[in-house]
Amino acid sequence: DTFSSFTKEDLDYEILHRNKTKRELLGFAYNDFEKWKKNFSKYKMIKPIKADISKFDFSTIEKISFCFLDVDIYTPTKNALNNILPYLTDNSIIMVDDVVESGPWDGSGQAFKEFVTEHNFKYKKVGNKCALIEINKDKKN
Repeated sequence: DTFSSFTKEDLDYEILHRNKTKRELLGFAYNDFEKWKKNFSKYKMIKPIKADISKFDFSTIEKISFCFLDVDIYTPTKNALNNILPYLTDNSIIMVDDVVESGPWDGSGQAFKEFVTEHNFKYKKVGNKCALIEINKDKKN
């Protein structure tokens, strides 16, 4: 998470290519990195990293067995999914929030659906707006 809202480039993409308004996309600048770290401090398997997920170098951390993406908009979700794929363990799970058909956060769903189609992954819906992919590199998903 950037913990300072969306990048200008990601907002511009939503406005110029996905017909969103700046007004409906604002609102995440309140996130606080130190508070977030404290809230998850008892979970030793969680490594808090403050970064732009589109530019993060996944080779700098251990292989990932579970990833929960709550990035909300198209570009960072699509980049994260593509960038994380080589760094997953043999049996891993990717869960994505906001896999929805419409609304200000439907970019996440569009990116997710493109990703699963491009890689021929099967997925399961979880609740009203999440979806997950179980990736087993030994078998075809």
